[in-house]
Amino acid sequence: MTALLVDSVLLRKYNVLCVQVLKEEAMQHWGPELATAPQIGIGIAAGIIAQTITFPLDVVRVRMQMAIKASVTQPAANQTAASPTANQPYQYNYKSTYDGLRSIVRASGPRGLFAGLSMAYMRVIPNSSISLTVRDYAMQAYDKVFVHNQDKQTV
Repeated sequence: MTALLVDSVLLRKYNVLCVQVLKEEAMQHWGPELATAPQIGIGIAAGIIAQTITFPLDVVRVRMQMAIKASVTQPAANQTAASPTANQPYQYNYKSTYDGLRSIVRASGPRGLFAGLSMAYMRVIPNSSISLTVRDYAMQAYDKVFVHNQDKQTV
C-alpha cells in the first residue's frame, strides 16, 4: 500500500514539476503564448521523465501485489499458482518497499528496476500529453475569466 501511494504521489508531483520547468524553457524560446503542439510535446517529455524516475517503485508495487494475489489464490501447499514464468509460484516476499528495491537490484541488477518501462511509456505518452495540455488550457481559461474579472472589480 505504501508503494502505491508513494508511486502515485511522486508520479503526479514529478509530472507537474517537469511541465513547469519545460514550459518555462519553452516560453523563453518561443514566447509567452505556446501553441498546442509545443504543449503536447512538453506533456510527453514530462510524462516520460516522471515515469522513468518513479518506475522502480511501480515495479516493486506490482511485484508485491502479485505475491499477495498468489498467496490468496494458491489452492494447496504442494500446488503452484499461475504465474507468467513456467507455472512457478511468485517469490516476491518483500518486507518493505526498500527491501523490494534492494532485492531486485541484487537479483537482476539496476536494469531489473526498469523491466517493462517501454510498455509503461505506451500508456504514459498519450495520458500525460493530453491531460497536461488540457490542464494548461483550463488554467488559462480560469485566469482569463476569474483573475481578469477580479482585476476589473478592484480598479
